[in-house]
Amino acid sequence: MISTSILYFDRLIYLLYNTSLNGVEMIEMLIGLNVTNEEGYSSYRAGMTPLLEAAGGGFGYDFKIAETLKSETDEKINRVFTIYFPSPDVMNSFFTDPGYLNIKKEHFEGAVASTTIMKTYKRKES
Repeated sequence: MISTSILYFDRLIYLLYNTSLNGVEMIEMLIGLNVTNEEGYSSYRAGMTPLLEAAGGGFGYDFKIAETLKSETDEKINRVFTIYFPSPDVMNSFFTDPGYLNIKKEHFEGAVASTTIMKTYKRKES
């Protein structure tokens, strides 16, 4: 069964964008997932990564987690990554894009039991 946190993922992105992040140049999110179907999640990543890169975004770090020592959520987390965008406008457009939403529905929703947005922050230029 899909966790309620997935159902609200897009809404959280919208709220983050429209409250505290207007005007930030680069934005990055630290996200934890409970991946329950590796093949489905890999298909999701393969489908969405070209769209992400075309929007000027990308992944900074990506980890598979064997053990969680401390957590602020009851949701299991076995995957942690950072995802970044050139601006909040681009992030919002990306997560509401029909092409992305189709890929998410087809591959992500059956492969991930829960999503935890741990932090959203300004990304430092490398």
